[in-house]
Amino acid sequence: MKRVLSSILTVLVIIGVFTVIEPLTPRAAELPEGAVIFNEHYYKIYDTHLTWLEAKDYCESLGGYLVTITSQEEQDFIIELIGSNGRFYYWLGGTNDNPDNEWQWITGEEWSYTNWQPSEPNNLTGNEHYLDIDRYTREYQWNDVDNSGWGSTWGPGGFICEWDYIEQPRVTVENPHNSWAEEELERAFELGLVPDSLNDPAIDLRQPITRVEFAGIAVRTYEILANTTALPELNNPFTDTQSVDALKAYNAGIMVGISATEFAPDTILNRETAATALTRVFKRSTMTGWTYATDADFPLNFTRPAPFADDANISGWARDSVYFMFANDIIRGTGNNMFAPRATTTAQQAEGYANATREAALLIALRMIENLG
Repeated sequence: MKRVLSSILTVLVIIGVFTVIEPLTPRAAELPEGAVIFNEHYYKIYDTHLTWLEAKDYCESLGGYLVTITSQEEQDFIIELIGSNGRFYYWLGGTNDNPDNEWQWITGEEWSYTNWQPSEPNNLTGNEHYLDIDRYTREYQWNDVDNSGWGSTWGPGGFICEWDYIEQPRVTVENPHNSWAEEELERAFELGLVPDSLNDPAIDLRQPITRVEFAGIAVRTYEILANTTALPELNNPFTDTQSVDALKAYNAGIMVGISATEFAPDTILNRETAATALTRVFKRSTMTGWTYATDADFPLNFTRPAPFADDANISGWARDSVYFMFANDIIRGTGNNMFAPRATTTAQQAEGYANATREAALLIALRMIENLG
């Protein structure tokens, strides 16, 4: 079993030989976005030029370690992982900088499998105590190099971090909810889709969701899809709320209120508004230059399903979003070829027709990420 090492990286503002390298920002010990699993270990490529010691520290600051290769199977996987990445070489977690001058993995694993280039290791400069895998002329074979890497000879390199697989405990949904939704709700909780406004076990997820509660879910969906942090509008235009989630949704163009000064935070959300807000999340996350004001310039590319029986009840501004969500199996119909977009009569309003529930809102946000992410 590979050990997880830990340390703190203090400086990582690196200037490459040929270009200024974007600084890396260490995070708390967690699996980073984009890590790939293989044989119960996770791996991620970093195309940032660091010394071997800096790369080692950076991987450890994330709760992992510089990759170790202990079999031909793992070597083949690393070759595939590197793929078309543009660095000449990548650091591996091997070194002979020890009193015995013996090559070892930094994790303490047995040093048995090797893939040295012919004539390597040769310690050509007298300081070549660190291991890399060379992508180009050496056909992914290994070479001993000094701490600074190839530098001006061949250009900047990169490194590969590895993490031991840690099975996460299953999330238990303590809120009142329908049993048929439990599996998807667990995934929604694991992804962090639940806003603070719903993060209380006493809140019944089967009840209708308000606009401000849905704003929190929509914002978190956007943050996950766009891999960013949403910022709130600094100049609050609303007189009826100071909710940070509402101001984030407004600033991102996801939910802009029912008027120039009203967000209607406590109004129950209907299904067509949910579809429209999530469609804006999709556009904001995937279409460069999209804004609420320029929405008409960014049409959706999808095969439009046959009309619902209650198509006439769908508001014009929501129609494309409703069918886009339905076509991608994000928001489903209510049976009998009906969508139930909004209440159109007093009786429907009284019976909660077309109201979206908290539970349903979390599920459609989850499907949004899983189907379109």
